[in-house]
Amino acid sequence: MSESEAPPARGPNGRWQPGRSANPKGRAPGDPYRRATALRAELVEHAPEIVQVVYQAALSGDLRAAQLVLERCLPAIKAVDLPIAALTLPGSTLADRAGAILDAVLGGTLTPDTGGQLLQALAQLVQIRDADQLETRLAARKPAPGPTMRPTDVEARIARLRPCIGHGRVECWCSAKARTSRVL
Repeated sequence: MSESEAPPARGPNGRWQPGRSANPKGRAPGDPYRRATALRAELVEHAPEIVQVVYQAALSGDLRAAQLVLERCLPAIKAVDLPIAALTLPGSTLADRAGAILDAVLGGTLTPDTGGQLLQALAQLVQIRDADQLETRLAARKPAPGPTMRPTDVEARIARLRPCIGHGRVECWCSAKARTSRVL
C-alpha cells in the first residue's frame, strides 16, 4: 500500500485509530529531563552560596527573603494532643461517664479534641453493647413453631444495628429500606 492508500490516522470522531500513533518515530532516546537534571546538579554545587545570599538579604530587611528563610527553616508549629494519664471516669452509668468527660474538658484537664474523641468512643461502646445484648437475646430465644430462623436472618438483624456512616444513627432513613430511626 502506498502513502495515499494508507488508512487515515484519525477516525471520523477525531480520535486516533488503533495501531496509529501521533508520533510514529517514538520518543527521542536519552534523558527527557536532562535540562532539569543539569540544573539540579548546578544548584547542589552552588547551594551554600545561594542560601548565604538569601540569608544576608533577609538580615538586611528583604521581607520576601525573610519569609522564605522562615518558611523553609522553621516550619509552622502544629497543635499536638499530649497523651493523657490513666483517666478514671466516676459513675456507674454511661451518662455519668459522659458527664465526667465534659467536666474534665470544662475544667481544663482534657482538650476539647480529646474530650470529643472520648465521647465518640463512649457512643460506639453503647452501640457495641446494644448489638451484644441483641445477639444474646436472639440466641436465647426459643424458635416459634413453624419456620425456623436461619443464621443469616440473625446476622442481618445484627447488621442493621451498625450505625449509618453519614448520620451516626443505629437505624437510618438512608439505608435500603426506610425504617424508624433512633438517635443515640
